[in-house]
Amino acid sequence: MIHHALVEGAGTQEGTFLGSLSQDARDRLMAGAVVRAFPGGSPIFSAADAPDRVAIVLRGMARTYLVSNDGRRLTVRFVRPGAMIGSLTVGRAAISVQAIVECTILELDRDELRALVTEDGRVGLALIGEITRRLEDTYVTLANNTFGSMRQRVARHLLDLATEATHTDRLVAPVTQQALADGIGTVREVVARVLRDFRTEGFIATTDGRIEIIDLDAIASIVRRSQSNEREAIAVT
Repeated sequence: MIHHALVEGAGTQEGTFLGSLSQDARDRLMAGAVVRAFPGGSPIFSAADAPDRVAIVLRGMARTYLVSNDGRRLTVRFVRPGAMIGSLTVGRAAISVQAIVECTILELDRDELRALVTEDGRVGLALIGEITRRLEDTYVTLANNTFGSMRQRVARHLLDLATEATHTDRLVAPVTQQALADGIGTVREVVARVLRDFRTEGFIATTDGRIEIIDLDAIASIVRRSQSNEREAIAVT
């Protein structure tokens, strides 16, 4: 049995997979679970091994993303503590997982989880809730990339670029204003105004060809506010 403060906290977090389980179900999952840590910028699950592994994020922030045939990456969602990563499906998964900052995860025994889903309908319902949240995130990503405000699109693109370049605790996006504008489909002057606002608010610092994210939570919250608004719109429709 795992005795870890982060694990115990995750078990009481409302609206999450672990938080939706009975104590008996959590105890069974904890018997074969392992706590693992990953530095910022490092891969957690690749698209190849994600179908064989499943975990809960306990601390930090990660992202799940798709990779095109020419190597381009599209972030599907930004994963916060309490969310599940990996898959219970059979076959090759398209989704990879990468730590944005240092992450701690609780890797579960996939076979034990599958057994619980079969034996306990409440575990199945909790898993359906997690899958539903993932699907909503996919809708939100599509809507954000298509209809999101310029502030939201710049924030998301900065997180993407900084994550791909991160090898230390500092999140730095190696990009010029023009390249950032090209990446989100606008002109440099528009991006310059958004970045000026971010600097004034203390979210970023800029130098030639580099944008450092100083307040990760603030930048991420801009994306999360977009996700929250889109979820409300989905619920209404």
